[in-house]
Amino acid sequence: MTRGSKVIEMGKMVIDFHSHLGKSNAAFYPESDERDLEREPEDLLRSMAQSGIGKSVVFNLPMLPHTQERANLDLHEKVKGDGSFVPFAFLDPRLKESPGLLERLIDKGFRGVKLHPVCHGYVVSHRLCFPTYEVAMDKQVPVLIHSGWGEYGEIRFIVELAKKCANLKIVIGHMMEKDLFSLGPPHENLFVESSYSSHPRRIEQAIRSFGADRVVFGSDYPFSHPATELSKIYTARLSHEEMEKVLHKNAEALLQLENGG
Repeated sequence: MTRGSKVIEMGKMVIDFHSHLGKSNAAFYPESDERDLEREPEDLLRSMAQSGIGKSVVFNLPMLPHTQERANLDLHEKVKGDGSFVPFAFLDPRLKESPGLLERLIDKGFRGVKLHPVCHGYVVSHRLCFPTYEVAMDKQVPVLIHSGWGEYGEIRFIVELAKKCANLKIVIGHMMEKDLFSLGPPHENLFVESSYSSHPRRIEQAIRSFGADRVVFGSDYPFSHPATELSKIYTARLSHEEMEKVLHKNAEALLQLENGG
């Protein structure tokens, strides 16, 4: 089977595990073109159609913590009823409101949590975050954690959390940290998402280090483009079975989607 035929065969089944909607209002992004980003569902749907993606995990663009309830409820209103989207709550887990908010959002159909410790300024393994993790573990939803771009994004804090919460399914967002694959055998509850991989060889390295069952495709739309990030998957030296797992089967299992639905 040629790589071109793999693209055609996989297309409609591909799940993007990392995409943003809404309006960015976070102080973390100093560049005006990123600070003022705004994307609507139709923008993402257009990008998905161009890239051959069937379903996208969606959460808010980076926002200030005090706006999180309104931002997540706005996201719910924008994507409810559209099977192309799998909503995640974007939370600051330190806030007292976060555990209760996460429970309410899961009841509305949210399938996971996105955390951005660099943007919000905290260490993910801090005890203040654990009430939110308890809800995620109780509801059996995964937590996607931004990595890179600063001390709070260092992999060591995510590994520390994985040790403390063995039943928490943790997806490391982005594949750019140089020590991602050098911290010893990964814990069984750790997964890695592929966005910002520097080269297709990094995808192959992720398969060798984490195993084919614990790597998922992500684009970080709109900060990167799904077609750009997908090209690294399609050109990596993966078997057909490995590619199927990375592009949709692993995500389906994490999200508890039946037959990709």
